[in-house]
Amino acid sequence: MLKKFLVLAAAVQGNTAAFAPPNNMPMFPFRTSPAVDLRPDAMHVYKSCDRVISARNRVSNLKATSVEKDQDSAKNRPKGTPDVFVINSTNDLIDFLSKDDRLCIIKFHAKWCKSCQKFGLRYEKLASAYADILDRKDKSRVLDEGKVRFAEVEFSANAKMCRTLGIKRLPYVHFYRGAEGRLAEFAAGPSKFNLVVDKLNELLSLSQEQIDFNIMMEDGENLGKYLVTELKNEHWDEALADADGKVQHTKAEL
Repeated sequence: MLKKFLVLAAAVQGNTAAFAPPNNMPMFPFRTSPAVDLRPDAMHVYKSCDRVISARNRVSNLKATSVEKDQDSAKNRPKGTPDVFVINSTNDLIDFLSKDDRLCIIKFHAKWCKSCQKFGLRYEKLASAYADILDRKDKSRVLDEGKVRFAEVEFSANAKMCRTLGIKRLPYVHFYRGAEGRLAEFAAGPSKFNLVVDKLNELLSLSQEQIDFNIMMEDGENLGKYLVTELKNEHWDEALADADGKVQHTKAEL
């Protein structure tokens, strides 16, 4: 999807080669900022991206289904343990995401983080409503299959992997689904756990077409931010070089 968007953005300039992503660019499960040839007229591409991003605000708002109803329904589920998979390596992460096409949510936390501990209690409760329910005596036996698959990553034990994934704040959550890769990510303390619930319900209610559209919008927004940052840095360097040139010229005259 990101490759398609980059080609679309390049088409605005009539130059598909300038914005072609590297052939080895990882598309799943991680989406990264592309390497971009920042020509002077690249701002036109950014403005085009900005217009597309603005359209996001005109998309009809999706009402998330009430989590209270889903949590009430959890009371009717079999007595057991919600399945929250513990990820301790990149291979664990890939295995977890590739197991099936259900929506996946991953919590990033640390044992020393008090906010993470409070967040974890609510995360466990949410898993009771949506995750697979396992037999307490035989964890390999699934008593009731859930709508969502849950996992967690402890930051201190997996610092390198967390840095690779761009985790800088805790607690943090990622949402994935099948070949679509990462659908959403954000930090959310225990007081803002409703953001996690709302996003989960929203993603469950989205059609495949809406999911693809949202991914394109997110990629467009990331590309726009990347271009603006790079352009600002480039102009700043030019301004410094120009100022230094004027200083040297003044010294020469003196």
